[in-house]
Amino acid sequence: MLKSAWWVDSSGAVYDGAHAMNAALAAALGTRIPLWIYRVPGVGAVQDAVYRWVSTHRYRFPGAMPLCEAQPERCA
Repeated sequence: MLKSAWWVDSSGAVYDGAHAMNAALAAALGTRIPLWIYRVPGVGAVQDAVYRWVSTHRYRFPGAMPLCEAQPERCA
């Protein structure tokens, strides 16, 4: 599914969207703080809204187009 990012942690818990980004960040940092922050009332809702906006507009951001498509002369 291309609508959101997914994360499966070592216990088998599945996360999607902004929650998945927080879970991945928590794993990378070795702390559950990003997951705790996500659960603060209102914070998760704001993160979810921002995630949906970024996800909807991701192809407008720099780096979204593959190099060979953007600059074919560099791939010849």
